[in-house]
Amino acid sequence: MNWNINSWRNLPILQQPDYNKNELNIVVNKLQKMDGIVNKPSIDKLLQQLAKANEEKSVILQIGDCAETFADFSKKNILDYSKMFEKNATKIENSLNKKVILIARMAGQFAKPRSENTETINGVTLPCYRGDIANGIEFSEESRKPQANRIIKAYEQSMQTMQIIQDRFFVSHEALILDYDSAMTRQFDDKFYCLSAHMLWIGYRTAQLDHAHIEFLRGIENPVGIKVGLNANPEYLNNIITKLNPSNKPGKIILIVRFGFNKIGSELSDLIKSVDKAGLKVIWISDPMHGNGYKAKNGIKTRSLENICGEIKQFNQMMKNHHVNIGGLHLEATPHEVTECVLVANEKNEEFLKESYKSLCDPRLNASQTDEVISIFCDSYK
Repeated sequence: MNWNINSWRNLPILQQPDYNKNELNIVVNKLQKMDGIVNKPSIDKLLQQLAKANEEKSVILQIGDCAETFADFSKKNILDYSKMFEKNATKIENSLNKKVILIARMAGQFAKPRSENTETINGVTLPCYRGDIANGIEFSEESRKPQANRIIKAYEQSMQTMQIIQDRFFVSHEALILDYDSAMTRQFDDKFYCLSAHMLWIGYRTAQLDHAHIEFLRGIENPVGIKVGLNANPEYLNNIITKLNPSNKPGKIILIVRFGFNKIGSELSDLIKSVDKAGLKVIWISDPMHGNGYKAKNGIKTRSLENICGEIKQFNQMMKNHHVNIGGLHLEATPHEVTECVLVANEKNEEFLKESYKSLCDPRLNASQTDEVISIFCDSYK
């Protein structure tokens, strides 16, 4: 099938809010006339840096909030996050004497994939919360109804965020709401750039080879991250890489590895061998967050620092064993001293989760925990 900005609309699609179609069309038409969140030269700049990343042994630090929210938007909050990002990038640079490519989960990370379409509380079933770009977190019929005008608010806050950070680093988000990302795509000569972010990534819930998300992402110039976890096998991974990057350009594909500390050792090696044998040009980075989530005994979602650090150590060692460049690190983190991740998974530690649990979706590292994880990454990189 020949690619165009709307060719994805002819294929099956998952994880989309049930917006009112007429309201959505109005929003899409507006977005198609609006300025990009980012611009073509800055995307080209990132592509150039990523193309040299393995050769120069640059380190990618992709870091930021689990999900941005409308309520938390403020100049102070954005600057607090920015300072944390830059502090940790500088720590890696100083420790490893390597160039760090800083990519924030910011200015567009308003959507979240969900395991279920609905949520039931006390016998009442409503649509699940899919991020502020779709609906509200409050458990009520009015709040949970998807509203297309939320897409415009997400765009406006993303634009304001970029004005505050002033190109201090690159930004990224999961390519989930395709009506948004495709409406922000522009043509330059014979190439298409999605101007909603410098980099987009695709999660395993939407990475079907014959579905809409892969179709959209294969036609844009932006670098694309692929989450690689327990659903991956060598044939599937090679096929998805080839489909998204048929000309095998360096810097186009970032593989974001997320197995969990107790699975990565048995699962990752065959994938590395297969990608290497096929001669596919990719960058491997570790996401030690998403494979290590669990529910505490009190029912709260959490992650343990011990398991996060354990996966980082194994990832770095496996890259060394296979003589592959350690490409970097992907973290969900906040500058605020929240209590969402525990040090070690046990009931005593889990008692403290309620003290300052602020995330609307997944548990994040706080500032001191992020500092420790960065130290572990640097130590095991050497």
